[in-house]
Amino acid sequence: MNQENRRDVSLKTLPCLKKSVAALLLVLGSGATAANWPTLSVKPDLFAPGVNLTQSASAVTLKALTSQVPYVVAVGNSAYGDNYKISANLVFDSTSLTELGLVARADTSTLSLYELSLNPVNKYLTLVEITNGTTFANLDAFQFTDFNINTTYTLSLDVNGSSLTGYLYNGSTLVKKLEATDSSLATGQLGIFVFKPTGGGSLISGTWDNPTLTVPEPASLVLLIGAGLALLGGGKRLASFC
Repeated sequence: MNQENRRDVSLKTLPCLKKSVAALLLVLGSGATAANWPTLSVKPDLFAPGVNLTQSASAVTLKALTSQVPYVVAVGNSAYGDNYKISANLVFDSTSLTELGLVARADTSTLSLYELSLNPVNKYLTLVEITNGTTFANLDAFQFTDFNINTTYTLSLDVNGSSLTGYLYNGSTLVKKLEATDSSLATGQLGIFVFKPTGGGSLISGTWDNPTLTVPEPASLVLLIGAGLALLGGGKRLASFC
C-alpha cells in the first residue's frame, strides 16, 4: 500500500474510532460500582447486649433497650477496600432526639474512626475524627438552622485516600458539603454512629433507610486509554467493520 492509501485508511477509521471510544465510555460509566452494606455488629461489646439492631438490604434500625447506653457504632468489614462512599436516608425519632451518622475506617479495637453525623438538638452537621473512643476532633462543621425532625435527610460520607467529604441532602438538594484532609486512619470498617446528645431522650434510636455503598474503580481510565490505543493501532482492521 502506498502512502496515499495508508492516509486514506486512517481518515476512514477516525469516525469508527470515535464511535468505539464513545461506546467504551458508556460501558465504563462513572467508574463506580454499587454494593450492599456489610453485616453490621454493635460496638463496643460492653453496650451490645443493651441494643437491638435489625438490618436488611433496604434499612438498618437501631434502638437501645436501656438508658445506660450513651452511644454505639454498628460496623462491618468492607469487601471493597478502604476508599468508598457510604450513604443512607436518616429517619429521626422525635422522642429520642438521637444524633445519627455514618462511620468510615473504624478500628473497633481502639474505637478510632471517622464519622459524619447530624445532631437534632443543636442542629449541627459535623465531620469528626474519634480517637481511642475519647478524643473528638471536629474536622469540619455546619449549623443547619433549618433542620426539621420530621424531614428525612440523606447523608453521604466519601473517603478516598486522605480526602474526606461529607454531604447533607434534603431530597435531591445539596444542603451542605463538608471537607477535610486527614491521613490518621487509612483502613477500617464502615457503618453507623449513634449518640445521645445533651437534651436528647433517654433511649437512643434511629433508622437508616436505603443504605448504599459506592466503590470507585480507578482502573477504568487505564482500561479506556489502553483500549483507545489498541483501536488506533488496529485502524486498518477497524476500517473493514465500520
